[in-house]
Amino acid sequence: MLVAVMYKPDDRCARMALRIEEILREYGHDVALRRAEVQRVEADLGVAVGGDGTLLILYHSVGRTPILGVKDGSYGLLMELEEESLEEGVRRIGSGRYFVAEEPAVSLEGHEDSLALNDILLAPRAVGKALRGRMFVDGVEINSFIADGVVFSTPLGSMAYCLSAGGPLVDPRVGGMIASILAPWPPSMDIPVRSLVIPQGSVVTVESDRDLLAAIDGQIVREVGRRCSVRLVSGGVRLAHLDRDPLRFYRRIVSRVARAKLERCSNLLEKYL
Repeated sequence: MLVAVMYKPDDRCARMALRIEEILREYGHDVALRRAEVQRVEADLGVAVGGDGTLLILYHSVGRTPILGVKDGSYGLLMELEEESLEEGVRRIGSGRYFVAEEPAVSLEGHEDSLALNDILLAPRAVGKALRGRMFVDGVEINSFIADGVVFSTPLGSMAYCLSAGGPLVDPRVGGMIASILAPWPPSMDIPVRSLVIPQGSVVTVESDRDLLAAIDGQIVREVGRRCSVRLVSGGVRLAHLDRDPLRFYRRIVSRVARAKLERCSNLLEKYL
């Protein structure tokens, strides 16, 4: 098996990547080490070392190849392993004791290589300008607005930009796409609702009075004109897991966010006391 190990370019992640390579070679696997940047990579399995952003870079490099993350000191809510569990986890990978789960992706209709693990942002091409937009679901107009843009998220991506935009956390077992309008001017909205959960497969179309850019997972940017459509498609993402815990989504949020807050408080205490 050929494993592509992509790491964030810092000393800590580089050390972890080298250790992952050593362990996997013990099990007879070929390993290709790469610094994190979007590039075309052929492999049977991809491993990202860093934060969620590193995993997104890996995803856009390997496509539907199964991927797994090893987190550094960041929140890493998408990452399967932590530094403390690296040895045991990588040995399980090396011996084939893992499984692959398919997750939905947001698709930018009519554009190749446009699947998003987390989200697709639609925003005016003119920086700092608001757009006057209309939103349709399967051809039915559901809202109009003046806003900074719209972000469309997968359930896994609901922990990222969606949450920052005031959208909901959505359990990955729910087959829905979240559409969140960014900083809308309230009087401009037909319905004063910023976020909407839309069934998988339904096509959402946005029409704008300005030319739009689509940012796919913050990694790839496409010019889409003044009208574009997105939808949630099944099987666009393949994630490698070491267990079948259906509640890992919640366990990671609670444990990793709590730990990050404790570390931040500890750092503040050391600084000021």
